[in-house]
Amino acid sequence: MRSPIGFVLLLATMFTSPAVMVRAGMAEAGENALTWDDTEKTVVFDEAVRVAEIVFTASNQGPEPVTVLAVRPSCDCTAVRTPALPWTLNSDESGQIVVSLDLTGKMGEFEKTIAIETTAGEQSLLVRIMRAAPLTPTERRAFNQRRAWIDRQAIFRGGCARCHSPSESTLSGAELYERVCAICHEAAHRAAQVPVLGASADRDAAYWRNWIIEGRSQTMMPAFARDRGGVLSVDQIDRLVEFLLARFPAGSRL
Repeated sequence: MRSPIGFVLLLATMFTSPAVMVRAGMAEAGENALTWDDTEKTVVFDEAVRVAEIVFTASNQGPEPVTVLAVRPSCDCTAVRTPALPWTLNSDESGQIVVSLDLTGKMGEFEKTIAIETTAGEQSLLVRIMRAAPLTPTERRAFNQRRAWIDRQAIFRGGCARCHSPSESTLSGAELYERVCAICHEAAHRAAQVPVLGASADRDAAYWRNWIIEGRSQTMMPAFARDRGGVLSVDQIDRLVEFLLARFPAGSRL
Protein backbone atom coordinates (compact mmCIF):
# COMPACT_ATOMS: atom_id res chain seq x y z
CA MET A 1 0.00 0.00 0.00
CA ARG A 2 1.34 3.43 -0.89
CA SER A 3 1.83 5.93 1.91
CA PRO A 4 -0.54 8.95 1.84
CA ILE A 5 2.45 11.28 1.50
CA GLY A 6 3.87 9.30 -1.40
CA PHE A 7 0.54 9.28 -3.22
CA VAL A 8 0.13 13.06 -2.80
CA LEU A 9 3.60 13.62 -4.22
CA LEU A 10 2.80 11.28 -7.10
CA LEU A 11 -0.34 13.21 -8.02
CA ALA A 12 1.39 16.56 -7.61
CA THR A 13 3.88 15.78 -10.36
CA MET A 14 2.11 13.58 -12.91
CA PHE A 15 -0.23 13.51 -15.87
CA THR A 16 -0.54 10.77 -18.45
CA SER A 17 1.26 10.18 -21.72
CA PRO A 18 2.36 11.39 -24.09
CA ALA A 19 1.73 14.78 -22.57
CA VAL A 20 4.41 17.31 -21.80
CA MET A 21 4.96 19.71 -18.92
CA VAL A 22 7.79 22.01 -19.95
CA ARG A 23 9.89 24.33 -17.85
CA ALA A 24 11.29 26.94 -20.17
CA GLY A 25 15.03 27.30 -20.41
CA MET A 26 16.00 29.16 -23.57
CA ALA A 27 19.60 28.59 -24.60
CA GLU A 28 21.82 31.62 -24.33
CA ALA A 29 22.52 32.65 -27.88
CA GLY A 30 25.73 34.18 -29.05
CA GLU A 31 25.73 36.00 -32.35
CA ASN A 32 25.91 32.74 -34.32
CA ALA A 33 24.55 30.25 -31.77
CA LEU A 34 21.44 28.12 -32.04
CA THR A 35 18.59 28.82 -29.69
CA TRP A 36 16.19 26.07 -28.56
CA ASP A 37 12.49 26.16 -27.74
CA ASP A 38 13.58 24.84 -24.32
CA THR A 39 16.92 23.48 -23.14
CA GLU A 40 15.25 21.54 -20.31
CA LYS A 41 12.00 19.60 -20.63
CA THR A 42 10.22 17.81 -17.80
CA VAL A 43 7.96 15.12 -19.18
CA VAL A 44 5.56 12.86 -17.29
CA PHE A 45 4.47 9.45 -18.61
CA ASP A 46 2.31 6.76 -17.11
CA GLU A 47 3.33 3.13 -16.76
CA ALA A 48 1.77 2.08 -20.08
CA VAL A 49 4.30 3.97 -22.19
CA ARG A 50 7.28 1.92 -23.34
CA VAL A 51 9.10 4.48 -25.47
CA ALA A 52 9.07 8.22 -24.76
CA GLU A 53 9.68 10.76 -27.51
CA ILE A 54 10.48 14.41 -26.81
CA VAL A 55 10.93 17.02 -29.55
CA PHE A 56 13.38 19.91 -29.34
CA THR A 57 13.27 22.73 -31.90
CA ALA A 58 16.43 24.62 -32.84
CA SER A 59 16.49 28.03 -34.50
CA ASN A 60 19.42 29.93 -35.96
CA GLN A 61 18.77 33.55 -35.06
CA GLY A 62 22.22 34.74 -36.01
CA PRO A 63 23.41 36.19 -39.33
CA GLU A 64 25.65 33.26 -40.28
CA PRO A 65 24.96 29.55 -40.88
CA VAL A 66 25.47 27.16 -37.95
CA THR A 67 26.28 23.51 -38.50
CA VAL A 68 25.46 20.74 -36.01
CA LEU A 69 28.44 18.40 -36.16
CA ALA A 70 27.55 15.76 -33.57
CA VAL A 71 24.78 14.84 -31.11
CA ARG A 72 25.73 12.67 -28.13
CA PRO A 73 23.11 11.30 -25.68
CA SER A 74 24.24 10.46 -22.17
CA CYS A 75 23.44 6.73 -22.30
CA ASP A 76 22.59 3.83 -24.60
CA CYS A 77 18.87 3.83 -23.71
CA THR A 78 18.56 7.30 -25.26
CA ALA A 79 18.55 7.79 -29.02
CA VAL A 80 18.37 11.04 -30.97
CA ARG A 81 16.91 11.43 -34.45
CA THR A 82 18.28 14.40 -36.38
CA PRO A 83 18.50 15.50 -39.98
CA ALA A 84 21.57 14.03 -41.68
CA LEU A 85 24.77 15.22 -40.02
CA PRO A 86 26.50 17.54 -40.53
CA TRP A 87 23.26 19.53 -40.36
CA THR A 88 23.43 23.19 -41.36
CA LEU A 89 20.83 25.77 -40.40
CA ASN A 90 21.03 29.06 -42.24
CA SER A 91 20.07 32.38 -40.68
CA ASP A 92 16.40 32.37 -39.55
CA GLU A 93 16.11 28.64 -40.29
CA SER A 94 14.67 26.14 -37.80
CA GLY A 95 14.65 22.38 -37.41
CA GLN A 96 13.87 19.63 -34.94
CA ILE A 97 15.53 16.74 -33.21
CA VAL A 98 13.62 13.92 -31.52
CA VAL A 99 14.93 12.37 -28.31
CA SER A 100 13.69 8.80 -27.85
CA LEU A 101 14.00 6.97 -24.51
CA ASP A 102 13.42 3.31 -23.75
CA LEU A 103 11.40 3.30 -20.50
CA THR A 104 11.46 -0.47 -19.98
CA GLY A 105 12.04 -1.20 -16.30
CA LYS A 106 12.25 2.47 -15.34
CA MET A 107 10.05 4.10 -12.70
CA GLY A 108 10.25 7.29 -10.70
CA GLU A 109 12.29 10.30 -11.81
CA PHE A 110 15.48 10.33 -13.85
CA GLU A 111 17.38 12.65 -16.19
CA LYS A 112 19.11 12.31 -19.56
CA THR A 113 21.36 14.84 -21.26
CA ILE A 114 22.16 15.39 -24.92
CA ALA A 115 25.39 17.13 -25.88
CA ILE A 116 25.18 19.17 -29.10
CA GLU A 117 28.44 20.00 -30.88
CA THR A 118 28.12 22.86 -33.38
CA THR A 119 30.37 25.21 -35.31
CA ALA A 120 29.23 27.89 -32.83
CA GLY A 121 30.28 25.86 -29.77
CA GLU A 122 28.82 23.15 -27.58
CA GLN A 123 25.36 23.14 -26.07
CA SER A 124 23.50 20.76 -23.77
CA LEU A 125 19.86 19.69 -23.61
CA LEU A 126 18.26 17.99 -20.62
CA VAL A 127 15.22 15.71 -20.42
CA ARG A 128 13.76 15.01 -16.99
CA ILE A 129 11.44 11.98 -17.00
CA MET A 130 8.81 11.25 -14.35
CA ARG A 131 7.15 7.86 -14.69
CA ALA A 132 4.38 6.39 -12.57
CA ALA A 133 4.16 2.91 -11.13
CA PRO A 134 1.00 0.91 -11.97
CA LEU A 135 -2.06 2.64 -10.51
CA THR A 136 -5.22 1.38 -8.87
CA PRO A 137 -8.53 2.49 -10.50
CA THR A 138 -8.94 5.22 -7.85
CA GLU A 139 -5.40 6.44 -8.39
CA ARG A 140 -5.88 6.33 -12.15
CA ARG A 141 -8.92 8.60 -11.90
CA ALA A 142 -7.02 11.08 -9.74
CA PHE A 143 -4.04 10.78 -12.09
CA ASN A 144 -6.17 11.71 -15.12
CA GLN A 145 -7.78 14.60 -13.25
CA ARG A 146 -4.35 15.93 -12.36
CA ARG A 147 -3.29 15.54 -15.99
CA ALA A 148 -6.27 17.58 -17.18
CA TRP A 149 -5.60 20.25 -14.56
CA ILE A 150 -2.00 20.69 -15.74
CA ASP A 151 -2.69 20.39 -19.47
CA ARG A 152 -6.40 20.60 -20.23
CA GLN A 153 -5.80 20.13 -23.98
CA ALA A 154 -4.19 16.71 -23.33
CA ILE A 155 -7.66 15.17 -23.65
CA PHE A 156 -7.35 15.62 -27.42
CA ARG A 157 -4.11 13.64 -27.68
CA GLY A 158 -3.25 9.98 -27.30
CA GLY A 159 -5.86 7.41 -26.33
CA CYS A 160 -8.30 9.99 -24.95
CA ALA A 161 -8.75 11.49 -28.42
CA ARG A 162 -10.77 8.46 -29.55
CA CYS A 163 -13.63 9.47 -27.25
CA HIS A 164 -13.29 13.25 -27.24
CA SER A 165 -12.48 14.05 -30.88
CA PRO A 166 -15.52 13.78 -33.18
CA SER A 167 -14.06 13.05 -36.59
CA GLU A 168 -17.32 13.20 -38.56
CA SER A 169 -17.95 16.72 -39.85
CA THR A 170 -21.69 16.10 -40.36
CA LEU A 171 -22.63 15.29 -36.76
CA SER A 172 -25.73 17.09 -35.51
CA GLY A 173 -25.73 19.34 -32.48
CA ALA A 174 -27.28 16.55 -30.39
CA GLU A 175 -24.62 14.08 -31.53
CA LEU A 176 -21.84 16.55 -30.81
CA TYR A 177 -23.32 17.11 -27.35
CA GLU A 178 -23.15 13.38 -26.61
CA ARG A 179 -19.57 13.15 -27.87
CA VAL A 180 -17.98 16.22 -26.29
CA CYS A 181 -20.27 17.39 -23.47
CA ALA A 182 -22.38 14.60 -21.98
CA ILE A 183 -19.41 12.22 -21.78
CA CYS A 184 -18.15 14.33 -18.87
CA HIS A 185 -21.02 16.53 -17.68
CA GLU A 186 -23.61 13.74 -17.58
CA ALA A 187 -21.31 10.85 -16.60
CA ALA A 188 -22.72 8.72 -13.78
CA HIS A 189 -19.47 9.01 -11.82
CA ARG A 190 -18.26 12.41 -12.95
CA ALA A 191 -15.69 14.26 -10.88
CA ALA A 192 -16.99 16.66 -8.26
CA GLN A 193 -15.34 19.55 -10.13
CA VAL A 194 -17.45 18.93 -13.27
CA PRO A 195 -20.57 21.15 -13.05
CA VAL A 196 -24.13 20.42 -14.13
CA LEU A 197 -24.62 22.35 -17.36
CA GLY A 198 -28.12 23.60 -16.56
CA ALA A 199 -27.25 24.91 -13.09
CA SER A 200 -26.86 28.54 -14.17
CA ALA A 201 -29.83 30.56 -15.40
CA ASP A 202 -27.59 33.14 -17.10
CA ARG A 203 -27.20 31.34 -20.43
CA ASP A 204 -27.33 32.70 -23.97
CA ALA A 205 -25.49 31.98 -27.20
CA ALA A 206 -22.47 34.07 -26.15
CA TYR A 207 -22.28 32.16 -22.84
CA TRP A 208 -22.18 28.76 -24.51
CA ARG A 209 -19.89 29.87 -27.34
CA ASN A 210 -17.32 31.29 -24.93
CA TRP A 211 -17.18 28.09 -22.86
CA ILE A 212 -16.88 25.89 -25.95
CA ILE A 213 -14.24 27.99 -27.70
CA GLU A 214 -12.10 29.03 -24.73
CA GLY A 215 -12.78 26.43 -22.03
CA ARG A 216 -11.46 27.53 -18.68
CA SER A 217 -7.82 27.61 -17.63
CA GLN A 218 -6.73 25.86 -14.44
CA THR A 219 -9.68 23.50 -14.66
CA MET A 220 -10.37 20.26 -16.51
CA MET A 221 -12.43 22.16 -19.13
CA PRO A 222 -10.48 22.27 -22.42
CA ALA A 223 -10.80 24.76 -25.25
CA PHE A 224 -12.72 22.95 -27.99
CA ALA A 225 -12.14 25.37 -30.89
CA ARG A 226 -9.55 24.14 -33.38
CA ASP A 227 -7.64 27.41 -33.32
CA ARG A 228 -7.28 27.02 -29.54
CA GLY A 229 -5.90 23.48 -29.79
CA GLY A 230 -9.29 21.75 -29.70
CA VAL A 231 -11.23 19.60 -32.16
CA LEU A 232 -14.36 21.51 -33.20
CA SER A 233 -14.75 23.53 -36.38
CA VAL A 234 -16.69 26.80 -36.50
CA ASP A 235 -19.68 25.00 -38.06
CA GLN A 236 -19.62 22.31 -35.38
CA ILE A 237 -19.53 24.94 -32.64
CA ASP A 238 -22.52 26.71 -34.21
CA ARG A 239 -24.49 23.44 -34.25
CA LEU A 240 -23.55 22.66 -30.66
CA VAL A 241 -24.50 26.14 -29.44
CA GLU A 242 -27.89 25.87 -31.17
CA PHE A 243 -28.52 22.52 -29.46
CA LEU A 244 -27.45 23.80 -26.03
CA LEU A 245 -29.78 26.80 -26.30
CA ALA A 246 -32.69 24.44 -26.99
CA ARG A 247 -31.75 21.93 -24.28
CA PHE A 248 -30.97 24.51 -21.58
CA PRO A 249 -33.16 27.58 -22.31
CA ALA A 250 -31.92 30.89 -20.94
CA GLY A 251 -33.55 31.84 -17.66
CA SER A 252 -34.39 28.29 -16.64
CA ARG A 253 -32.69 26.07 -14.07
CA LEU A 254 -32.44 22.30 -13.86
